[in-house]
Amino acid sequence: MKTKLTNKFTVLRIFGALMAAQLPTVAGERVEWPVASGGNGHFYQAFLVSTGITWQAAWDAATAMGGYLATPTDAAENDFVFSLVSGDDAFWFLRPNTANGIGPWLGGFQAAGAAEPGGGWHWVTGEAFGYANWGPGQPDNGGSADRLHFAGFGTPKDKTCNDYPGTPSASWPSPRGYIVEWSPASPPTTPVQWTVASGGNGHFYQAFLVPTGITWQAASDAATSLGGYLATATNATENDFIYSLVSGDNSFWFVNINGNGVGPWLGGLQSDGALEPAGGWHWITGEPFTFTIWGTGQPDNGLGGQNRLHFASFPALKDKTWNDYADAPTALQPSPSGFIVEWSSAPPPTLAAFTAVELCLATMPNTQYQIQWTSSLPSTNWTNLGPPIAGDGTTKCLFDSTRGSTKRFYQVLVLP
Repeated sequence: MKTKLTNKFTVLRIFGALMAAQLPTVAGERVEWPVASGGNGHFYQAFLVSTGITWQAAWDAATAMGGYLATPTDAAENDFVFSLVSGDDAFWFLRPNTANGIGPWLGGFQAAGAAEPGGGWHWVTGEAFGYANWGPGQPDNGGSADRLHFAGFGTPKDKTCNDYPGTPSASWPSPRGYIVEWSPASPPTTPVQWTVASGGNGHFYQAFLVPTGITWQAASDAATSLGGYLATATNATENDFIYSLVSGDNSFWFVNINGNGVGPWLGGLQSDGALEPAGGWHWITGEPFTFTIWGTGQPDNGLGGQNRLHFASFPALKDKTWNDYADAPTALQPSPSGFIVEWSSAPPPTLAAFTAVELCLATMPNTQYQIQWTSSLPSTNWTNLGPPIAGDGTTKCLFDSTRGSTKRFYQVLVLP
């Protein structure tokens, strides 16, 4: 049937309006590692960047997609993640003047100042770094290496890991891809009420994800524009409820270079000129600042200018404890990836608009058609877009939302 229909389809390439000048190539579909087969239920996808990409740029791309660089925390997961790139030579190359293969980035990194070569290694998710499939003699800090990737030793590709410099050079060119992982959890899409019947205050709360980071002031302005304010955790029970909105989604969290978790903004701030580090803290609403759940040693104004409040963890990925943090981002203090809004009464509904593509075809009477899509070409993995279309001699159209998609390819088949 496939040969019979080869000359009966048209392929359209649809790009998002904001598509960057250069994008990674999707090397395969997003694949689930199902629980039924011994997996964790997470999804994974490999992205090819033929010109090379730094670890930081790969991490930024992963978080922008709501995921993170893959973290193979045991041998079975390592095998699964490696299988996504083991059959594609484009992901691999030999490092100059060596017989060692360079493969895609993973979500492991070494904290700044850690003992070399094996000290201070972390997963970006905060998961325990108890397993890493290091290659022979690795890590060795060759080239000031502090980031993790797949590598082959004496072979172009293998499922072993290597430490590698995050900054490329002639001797250490950047890997040509990365692997992204997504957990099955997702943040709520509508405000959630903390009901009086369950011991709450009747207020509404919603977490907003900003993968590229957002300042406290921008988050506060956004909350105000929505008719609310940055959430104020005035007692332990409310703090637990607010934390529950983001505790199940790793997209709201990242681990900084010191191995501590950075989570979303809250509505706490410190008055200008207050005695450091603990003086002058208050809620944006003016509610009493009598309850606190500071993390270990916090607040400390450690890097100066730390006068805004957010969820943080010491030293894991996420926790319900607090930290003082600078509003203006720096290399050592990148902005949190989200914020939590609170409304004292039901918030007004918001209208969201998303782009879509309209697909039309001229039909023949008594003929069945099927429109399909895929994310990359060439592809043998086409997905049906809606049910078959019954032809009647007129033009038939349907819409496909392009929300969250950088590109799609379409074909229409004439069914037997």
